[in-house]
Amino acid sequence: MSVAEFLDGAAPGKHGVTLLPPIDAPEVWAFGVTYMDSMRERQAESGTPDIYAKVYDAVRPEAFFKSTFERLQAPFAEVGIRGDSEWNVPEPELAFVTYGGKIVGYTCGNDMSSRTIEGENPLYLPQAKVYDKSTSLGPALATPETVGDPQKLAVTLVIERDGKEAFRGETNTSEMKRDCAYLADWLVRHNAVPDGTTAMTGTGTIPPPEFTLTAGDVISVTTDMHTGGVVPNQSWLDGALAGAAGMQHVFVFSHRPVQVSPAEPTGGSGGPFWQAPRQPGASGHRSGPGHPPPPAPHRGRGRGPGAGGADVDPRLLEILVGPGTHGPLRYDRERQELISEQAGLAYPVRDGIPIMLADEARPLDAEAP
Repeated sequence: MSVAEFLDGAAPGKHGVTLLPPIDAPEVWAFGVTYMDSMRERQAESGTPDIYAKVYDAVRPEAFFKSTFERLQAPFAEVGIRGDSEWNVPEPELAFVTYGGKIVGYTCGNDMSSRTIEGENPLYLPQAKVYDKSTSLGPALATPETVGDPQKLAVTLVIERDGKEAFRGETNTSEMKRDCAYLADWLVRHNAVPDGTTAMTGTGTIPPPEFTLTAGDVISVTTDMHTGGVVPNQSWLDGALAGAAGMQHVFVFSHRPVQVSPAEPTGGSGGPFWQAPRQPGASGHRSGPGHPPPPAPHRGRGRGPGAGGADVDPRLLEILVGPGTHGPLRYDRERQELISEQAGLAYPVRDGIPIMLADEARPLDAEAP
């Protein structure tokens, strides 16, 4: 099965898997005015344009809280349009995932925004950004090793209406005023975010003022990340991704906007921030004999991936399985490797982060470095 076939089967009305967000992010943050185009658009809509130029040129970036896990929408799910805003748009963004305060992965994000409300008064930003079904991530998570330079990625937005393309825009993360590492550093300054916290990095693509979303539109967000890595607790996807190493434009997801009322519930469920996609009618978490209960979210900068020289977090070891084999892994602490006896491979562990890539693995019959 190709990645395109896999994603096509996950779309509404098909009979494939039901995709969940690639992580159960306990918190989602966002950064604003990180692109010149974003600054100009916000100046044009605002009665106080000077503040956007000041934050664009400032040392401190604009950061705001975007979503809790319960508000997070999955790929192909509905996203919300506020009924009290006349101009509503999606904002396609590169998002990074943190563990121990450091970046451990990247995905796509859609930061739904009520531009009328923000333009009326910058202090209304929380209402323009945080509401029912206002955030989505997915469908996949790529490791830093897979992505390479996160400041060389195209991010594309396509909006379809009545089966026809109504808007298309593209930017590149090379145009960001501040890079991902800089933003991650500011995110955790005096702010111990839970592991799995995800941050959107801003948008450089905004539809014009005469365009606003309507119910039934289809929003697609794409980045040109390379895929080929396997993320924790999603290794059953290895078969679908096996032929996709180096393939571009597969991080795409779509949504249909719906108007949300103040009383509309968002649903959602708790769980670990690494989460496997679920089959239709099945729960998002496995339980019972052989499957440990979901680990509790870990806060702060303790042991685990991202903490320099640290061991693999034992909770992560409980949910990791061998790529392709789906079999158990043995942690060799001395060699800093995860051993798959079934595959005959040893996967390296670097700074507490398992690198679950076949190209990085050592055959067990080969001498360890």
